[in-house]
Amino acid sequence: MKGDDQHGTTATLDRSETVDGSKPDDEPWKAGDQIGRYRVVDKLGAGGMGVVYLADDPELDRRVALKLVRAEARTGAQAGLVVEAQAMAKLRHPNVVSVYDVGMDQGRVFVAMELIPGITLRDWIRAERRRWREIASAFLGAARGLAAAHRVGLVHRDFKSDNVLIDQDGIARLSDFGLARPLGVVRERSTAGTPHYMAPEQHDGDPITEAADQFAFAAALWEAVFGVLPFGGKDVAELAEAKRHGRLTAPPRSAAPGWLIAVLRRALAPTPRERFASLTALERALERGLARRRRAAIASAGLAAVAAAFVVGGLRVSGGAAELCSGAAAEIARTWNPATRARVAAHLRGLDAYARDEAVRLDGDLATAADGWARAHRDACLANANGELTVALYEQSLGCLERWRIALDATLDILGGVPRDRLSDAVVAARSLPEAARCRTETLVAAVAPPPPELAAAVRLTDNELARVRVRAQARDPDAATAAAAAVARSQQLGYPPLIAHAQLTQGLALLFRDDSRAIAALDRAATTALRAGDDVAFVEAYAREIFAIGVTETGELPPHAADVLGALPFAEQVAIRLGPAAGFARPLLFNNAGVARRAAGDNPGARAWYHKALDEPRTREGDIELASVYGNLALITEDAARRDELQAS
Repeated sequence: MKGDDQHGTTATLDRSETVDGSKPDDEPWKAGDQIGRYRVVDKLGAGGMGVVYLADDPELDRRVALKLVRAEARTGAQAGLVVEAQAMAKLRHPNVVSVYDVGMDQGRVFVAMELIPGITLRDWIRAERRRWREIASAFLGAARGLAAAHRVGLVHRDFKSDNVLIDQDGIARLSDFGLARPLGVVRERSTAGTPHYMAPEQHDGDPITEAADQFAFAAALWEAVFGVLPFGGKDVAELAEAKRHGRLTAPPRSAAPGWLIAVLRRALAPTPRERFASLTALERALERGLARRRRAAIASAGLAAVAAAFVVGGLRVSGGAAELCSGAAAEIARTWNPATRARVAAHLRGLDAYARDEAVRLDGDLATAADGWARAHRDACLANANGELTVALYEQSLGCLERWRIALDATLDILGGVPRDRLSDAVVAARSLPEAARCRTETLVAAVAPPPPELAAAVRLTDNELARVRVRAQARDPDAATAAAAAVARSQQLGYPPLIAHAQLTQGLALLFRDDSRAIAALDRAATTALRAGDDVAFVEAYAREIFAIGVTETGELPPHAADVLGALPFAEQVAIRLGPAAGFARPLLFNNAGVARRAAGDNPGARAWYHKALDEPRTREGDIELASVYGNLALITEDAARRDELQAS
């Protein structure tokens, strides 16, 4: 490894350890050399992850900072790096350096970034004597940028004050996001980051999550405020051991208040579960503290709190879990808020009387759903804080909740601009949002093994996009199938089977809702992939959708394997029953669609039995849509006119 300064080294492989034998990243490129469409002007600097050049963009007539990162040897990891950089390019936040472009040139990934005139946060701190409040305020800006990037699935992996720029307006701008990862391919285990700021799990080569960024942020802020690093050790092994046991270096006497010490101690806890629930929660804790009026009494009380807070062998958690988990309502308000509600209502009211009535009903339904999301988010946070939920399950719950929020956002986008002739489809899509409480069903979120750490961020990004495309498919957006096909291609490039299954299922839905004959084959692929990936919920839904597609297709147009698919119904039923509540609406969907398939085969008694099975299922928000379909299907095979009218009115 190579040292960079007294603050530690960037943990990377030695250049000779790479698998593909390509040239090192730091081989100099000269002025006038071409990288993609960019022309090198000068070298700005170099670090463990590559070299940064000043470059001209002739197409847009501007200068950029061009980072050249060596492409990783493994195809999946390399694809993940590109996907992360592409996601960063979509992120626009005042506290994040903008990424303009990402591509590959001669086997190397390059990233074209905004050129920021300014200095690093470390140099800004050293430039003059700074008070703790001024330093914490600058770090708060960086926290906002970090939290914004976490929300789109990006993990920094190497946060430190050297990777934050202070621009000419004094605004903190986070840089190098999502690109700090080991060079080359590690033979067994890998670490990425700068040791003094690395979380204990990074030292151990464990999966790197947002919680590691939180630890690094707190370590950097501790150092900036107190002038010393939070953990010490004569070598990296001793340093890691100090972190694992929470042996913080006692800070020197300082005017920094006790609340700030408590916040930093929480974020520097040995395990992710003991830290804040998210970077957003840490950001809000800093924001609340900085909003307090500064009093001498607070400062002296803070010093006493510091003295009392340090205990031998560990750290105490400051503050109640309830306070730490109080931000769910504010989080969902990013999507469900008065301005958005007013925009949707105004559009629908302008269509016709039916749309005006639907606007009122939908507003109430979605308000209830958003409240349910906030409760589910808070419950998951409290369960994690109280040790009732493992870190892995908690992270999967949060991922599920984020996908739900994205689906709500997509629904509101559609409702806010839907033409009258597509309103009924948009209403169905809105009412098809599942209950957010399902994200706390442990058997659901624990059913599938998580992706490899090096693919986690890229998988999350694609999964989030699929949540949006699924809503578009349910609203019969004519472009949804194209978007789903692109997601299938990305998922196959990443090679994570559960993601491939979700993408194939979304593609099948998009084709099915557009009455496209290719839906059967797409759903068959999704069911097969989901079954092999161990994603039973996705399997049941894909299979249920496939037998529906078979049931509504003319016999002469059915694929040769249709009989085999229908013959697998008893197996699919057993899988659905075994899932229990985790199956959600997929079980009534399966039973209803089995009835459709039996009716298509001329077996009305068999169809009726399946429909009644569907009606016996517990009521759910998403299942209510299916319930209406069941009543309609029963009406089709009911000879008694009065009973038929009653069913159609249900």
